[in-house]
Amino acid sequence: MPPTPTPTPLLIQMVGGSERALWWGVPVIAGGFLVLGAVLGYWFNRLQDERKFKRDSNHRWDEDVLQHTSEVIALSDAFKDEAVGCIIKLTLRRKEVGSDDPMRLTLPWEERKVLFPKYEPLTAECTALRLVAPEQVRVAVVTLATEARTLLSSFSTVGAWPDTDRLSDAVEELESAVRRHFDIK
Repeated sequence: MPPTPTPTPLLIQMVGGSERALWWGVPVIAGGFLVLGAVLGYWFNRLQDERKFKRDSNHRWDEDVLQHTSEVIALSDAFKDEAVGCIIKLTLRRKEVGSDDPMRLTLPWEERKVLFPKYEPLTAECTALRLVAPEQVRVAVVTLATEARTLLSSFSTVGAWPDTDRLSDAVEELESAVRRHFDIK
């Protein structure tokens, strides 16, 4: 068997000789990656939680808009139905009285006070919807509330004739504004 050759000095220099890596180098590098992983994990979890909170918050706001819009539409229809009944009374009254006394051509308080139990919840719900609605829906609900107020005041104004069509148009505009907001065709 031939003898084992001794390494040459050139070979020892190329391999690095007997110098060894520092004993603390590997744990420091591993600890650095551990800290970096923890920081990145925390940051990504926080980002995900913020997105989830925004999504849930938007979902709650959208539910509120739909609920209040449904209430406003139902209350508008009830108010309009009551107003139609008062228009019928006003038409009969004008046929009975004639046009000689303009003050008697309006509905007396006792006959038009039936509108207030329908008007007050409508305006309260319109106010609630204005607080939670986006801009395009808010404009439509303000128009609807204005038309309801105009319809109510037309029963006590001499020479005015109540017009429920404008309130119906305002309700349709509110519906279309909500549909545009939710991208419903």
